[in-house]
Amino acid sequence: MRVHVLDKFNEGDSEGVLCRVSFTEYLKYLPEDFRQYFVQRGITSNRYLDNLWETIVEKKHIPLIVLVASPENESPGSSTAVQLGSGWKILDGLQRTHRMKLIFDVVQYLIESVDEELDVSGVRPPISKVVREHKDWLLRNDCPSSLFVKVLRSKRSMSPEDFSRVFDDVNLWLEVWFGLSENEQIQKMLILNAGHKSVNIKHQIELLFSDYLEVLKGRLGDGRIIRERDKSSISYSKSREVGQFHFSHLVTAFQSLDAGKPISTNSDFAAEKSLSMSSGEDNKLEINVELLEAFAEFLRELDAQFREDDLSVKWLGREVVLAGVFGAIGRYSSDEKKTKIEVLGKFKDGLKEFSAWLDLERFEAARNALNLAKVNIGNKNKLAVSKATLSFLRCPSGPSPDWKMLFDGERLNDI
Repeated sequence: MRVHVLDKFNEGDSEGVLCRVSFTEYLKYLPEDFRQYFVQRGITSNRYLDNLWETIVEKKHIPLIVLVASPENESPGSSTAVQLGSGWKILDGLQRTHRMKLIFDVVQYLIESVDEELDVSGVRPPISKVVREHKDWLLRNDCPSSLFVKVLRSKRSMSPEDFSRVFDDVNLWLEVWFGLSENEQIQKMLILNAGHKSVNIKHQIELLFSDYLEVLKGRLGDGRIIRERDKSSISYSKSREVGQFHFSHLVTAFQSLDAGKPISTNSDFAAEKSLSMSSGEDNKLEINVELLEAFAEFLRELDAQFREDDLSVKWLGREVVLAGVFGAIGRYSSDEKKTKIEVLGKFKDGLKEFSAWLDLERFEAARNALNLAKVNIGNKNKLAVSKATLSFLRCPSGPSPDWKMLFDGERLNDI
């Protein structure tokens, strides 16, 4: 993609370049996987973006899009133009780009495949009929019928020549970054979105701890880890299947293990971790790979012992449950002066007994008896599970938990 340089500015070891590119050039060289950049959220439904069609037709300004050049691309230096290789990514502007690509495809489809011959009375077929005739294309391309109708009406109001040139003289402004580290890309994305609809907190957490993902995939398998951009944690918890884990839940669990108490990965937590990352180096958050691998092996066995019925499978789908279990493991490790890897290994051998000892039906009954108007159900869950797990670690042969009593407690050391 060839872009024209308008201005440049340096930021540490990276360089930002303000560029201009034609609408058609941008979409012509759009990477096939442009929606898959790990920093980006998934595509969301937004009817307001249909108004981009009017913006294009009326030759109005389209808001700036921020890109990250591929590592192979060098900054333009004194050149007035630069050729971007195929590896560029969209840092900000994915939703607009997705809708512009759809608009571009609709126009091409209307030109090439929609024949609107006049009937014997010299009248075009009703728009509703045209939509019905091409519904398969709309479904296949995930195109809203409202957008298709809007573009079709414009086609009918314009001459064929004008419609075929609708993208002429439409330009985009791009802010292209060269030399950004992965950490700097994450930080810049979070800043870019600070004034917009807030980035889903689970997505933020997954970005900040993205180094965990490859290690966990290696131990658990790629298809077993669900990301927020693919399926929300709320939806996952309701429909968890055997073998699945939500990445944001695993981050919460591992951080709880490290802290020795169940933690909440909320906006304050994300901000604290983000600030602890050096913005000038690609060092992100330090991880103990050996402990993370032991954590993953424990998860495999945990899943194996909690799959007998739907209640057990869904129990592991709750973030608060994993936070409670692993917070207790971290606490026990500290109390007993044993390494977390040692405790994970020993506990793994007793997970079959642990699953029976918990008596999940009584857990559900006690949980459902709570007055949701008076308590924070998430905190109650975390603390109750953590206290029960700690009790089992201290005395595996002891009686099953009195869940009503545990849900009534307020603190982890209240045992």
